[in-house]
Amino acid sequence: MGSTVKGAEDQSLIRRFVEKKDNDAFQALVVKHLKSIRRILFSIFNGNIDFNTTGQVVLSPDPAEQVLKKERHSELLNALSELREEERSLLLMKDVEGMTNKEIAKVMGIPGGTIKSRLHRIRDKMVSILTMR
Repeated sequence: MGSTVKGAEDQSLIRRFVEKKDNDAFQALVVKHLKSIRRILFSIFNGNIDFNTTGQVVLSPDPAEQVLKKERHSELLNALSELREEERSLLLMKDVEGMTNKEIAKVMGIPGGTIKSRLHRIRDKMVSILTMR
């Protein structure tokens, strides 16, 4: 029962963020899932990452690598900003939060097959945006 309650809380927070643009709900999700977020960042940066005592991210000291990572990060953020809010939300729920299509469908109130096709189109759109730069 505990995990069902936690899942329901997450769904409620996601719904508040998506539907009402409630930044407090987003912050609550980040705080709640901070360990997972750190694990994902560690994986993305191939272990060249650390967290200081306040929990802030500290990247590797290699200046050339830092410049490349910053550029890639900036390009990705710019590409994400070109997506509609619903597209960004779907992508983040799937790829960052690790939610299943079924979970996303329930939160968004649309069929799972629709989620799958939208995610495919969103990823194609991201590729198109990133390759045009």
